[in-house]
Amino acid sequence: MFRKQRYETNDSDRFPLWAMWLQIRTALAELLVPVLAGWKTLWLVLVTPKSFFEAYCFHTKPIENLYTPFDPLWRGVSAEERKPLEPAQFVLFGIVMAALAGFKFDNSNQLSGLLGRLNEVYGVWNNLAQRTDALGNVARQVNEVLANPYFVWVQQFSDQEILSAVWELIVTLFVLVFYAYLFRLVAGWRSISAAHSYIFWLYMAGGQFVTTAVSTLFFSFVSLSALGLPEIAPDVFFWVLEMGLALGWQLFLPAWVLPRLFPGLTVKSVVWGVIVGRVLLKTLGWLIGGGVLLTLLLTA
Repeated sequence: MFRKQRYETNDSDRFPLWAMWLQIRTALAELLVPVLAGWKTLWLVLVTPKSFFEAYCFHTKPIENLYTPFDPLWRGVSAEERKPLEPAQFVLFGIVMAALAGFKFDNSNQLSGLLGRLNEVYGVWNNLAQRTDALGNVARQVNEVLANPYFVWVQQFSDQEILSAVWELIVTLFVLVFYAYLFRLVAGWRSISAAHSYIFWLYMAGGQFVTTAVSTLFFSFVSLSALGLPEIAPDVFFWVLEMGLALGWQLFLPAWVLPRLFPGLTVKSVVWGVIVGRVLLKTLGWLIGGGVLLTLLLTA
């Protein structure tokens, strides 16, 4: 005779509501922990940057022990260590926040897209294609590919906002590699390592994306037209706010933090490194984005 196997009860059978709550808590933790880690990182970078970068770069103390107002909530949803995000993760967090807020990426960070540089490049390309037979043939072939039914069919399954955010992340990570080396070369290559320079500027970029998300969300809820202002007023106010945030993240905060982290750097050398590095990057971006086409158009 075969003995019937006995079914053993467990806690889920005896306390089904408790088991359901544990599953809900686990799901909430998976959702909230990355967000809490991102806001903890932003708080540490803004409020206690010296302690944060000392703990991260020089391991002066366990970085998970740095306190923020988000820790009690984090402790309530998860028992894991409350570590801030890594540099690249923080950039991704900022880009995701900006995308969710409705910011339109231009693959060169927050400010240059407001100047319509891509539209200018597109206009230059069309004018050049009309005046040059070789480029005109290339332009027609490109337009034929873009109008291909198969290409259109594939494109409808792609989310342009997601693709734009992914491309923004890739471009930011690679551009900051060059910028970190340029800054180190100008500000003092013996005072700061390449790795520390890259880490620092990644956190600055991530913070700038997060504040851009906040300002974008703010302007989406505030109606300036109700005050009787011109239609262009929201764009102007947004540009001024973004300019101020960019100066804060890319100039003022680095000039305050870096000399305190790396004694070989001074406020003057940091400011000089930022200015020269940004000018060289903008020049390179202009040459790649529109300078070459504009030069060909003027000399054609």
